Amino acid sequence: MRECDRCVGHHWQDRVYSIAFTPDARGLVSGSLNQTLEYWDIRGLPEVVPQCLLGFIGHKDHVFSVSVSHDGLWVVSSSKDNTVQF
Repeated sequence: MRECDRCVGHHWQDRVYSIAFTPDARGLVSGSLNQTLEYWDIRGLPEVVPQCLLGFIGHKDHVFSVSVSHDGLWVVSSSKDNTVQF
């Protein structure tokens, strides 16, 4: 992986545990130990550095799983706090 392909978001100490690509392959959603999800614009890779467009908060503990629905309208995540959020 080249440096320009790396998404720099989530707090540097907090590992990303899950990613899911959007059905249109234009974005991905990442879930991290910092209790957040981030939506990344990955169009233009590898020439363009990915940009974090949205951050989602709500979990009270580490995010372990993230999924995007087949139509791209829903993002679902699960957390160590024993919740599933839409």
